[in-house]
Amino acid sequence: LIEGLVEQGHSVKVLTVSSYKYPFDPSEIPVDYLESTLIEAVEVDLHVRPLPAFLNLFTRKSYHVERFINKSFRKRLIRILSEQEFDIVQLETVFMAPYIPDIRKHSRAKIVLRAHNIEHLIWKRIHDNTRWVPKKAYLRHLWKTLKNFELSTLSRVDGIAAITKKDANFFRQYAGTVPVIDVSFGVDLSAFPWPHLYARDGGRYMTAGVIIVQNRAGTWVNWSVCRGLINGRDKLVLNITPDSHLARLHREYEEKGEPMPASIVLGGDPACFIAAALNVPWGMSEAAIAGGLKGNPVALVRSETNSLLVPAGAEVVLEGEILPGERLPEGPFPEYVRYAPSQLRPVFFVRAITHRKNPIIPFVAEGVKVSDSMALRSVLISLELMDKLRRQTQLKVRWINLPVEAKLGLCVAACDPV
Repeated sequence: LIEGLVEQGHSVKVLTVSSYKYPFDPSEIPVDYLESTLIEAVEVDLHVRPLPAFLNLFTRKSYHVERFINKSFRKRLIRILSEQEFDIVQLETVFMAPYIPDIRKHSRAKIVLRAHNIEHLIWKRIHDNTRWVPKKAYLRHLWKTLKNFELSTLSRVDGIAAITKKDANFFRQYAGTVPVIDVSFGVDLSAFPWPHLYARDGGRYMTAGVIIVQNRAGTWVNWSVCRGLINGRDKLVLNITPDSHLARLHREYEEKGEPMPASIVLGGDPACFIAAALNVPWGMSEAAIAGGLKGNPVALVRSETNSLLVPAGAEVVLEGEILPGERLPEGPFPEYVRYAPSQLRPVFFVRAITHRKNPIIPFVAEGVKVSDSMALRSVLISLELMDKLRRQTQLKVRWINLPVEAKLGLCVAACDPV
């Protein structure tokens, strides 16, 4: 929205929060964006403090919101409002709502709430899937107080811009006469050079994306790799195989009639792609494995429209959700030994796209004698088989290899005499 307003010739000023979790680093921001928005940040301590968190239990205030109240931020906001005249002040997320009285007092601007999520429902879901009674009781206080604050905020603004139609419909139930619209982030998949490799392909494809999702309980984040067929400006049809962890997680949401939030990462550290391609046990962290592969923890940042953490070094991040019951044709597509036919697969609706300036989009050219994915799977499956044979049999395995020339259909092993 900000870049669109600038492109339309409007004057824009951005005041943001810098925190330990989301630090403001001007060197990471394109120069033209810095100049066109005059962006500046105020450091706000968002750490969870045990004593204030405990004392908050005896109030009806949302501790989530209370942490965003900062004297320095308020002072800078008031000064900006006093020095300049604005037509619209846009609040990014409900956590900026405590400053509504200051905006009303020092500006005649209309206030628009840019709602990235229905925040209290995220915490309600975590509460519903928590079993330890003391923690469950505390989470109940968190989501209840956040709900009260979030719903009461809707009538205090002049307009609401939700990310999705579903969120917009929810807000309309509680917003009274306040207008509500759904406006995705600047989304246009056609702006990127997705390859159409072969004439028989079903279309342009994303073939090297890491798909990041979490279980409904919010206790495990899964990284997976699967291809996606570009379908219009804001849809990817994902080839989610029925027996994968990703499919199992999707079923958790679909059975409840809920969309599954997801972020798709393209480019960045190869260790992330390798970890996502591994066949690891259910519940194991691919992010931790990626850190082990590179010898250092992977730097992660929060997505713009959901709570998922994504690698900070990504070239492109697609954010959105996989809606329940939605299916579209995917394919044909060349696989290791055949051309996969068109099949109905789940649909990923893109709600936001963030990327580096002039991003480099990686892809795998499948359908050749030796492809990148075949070479990678040859290494990973060979390691997996060698580990299982060493642990589960008496064989003294020295090495195993699945030659890519045999389309991974041949296994060669070297063993010492038993």
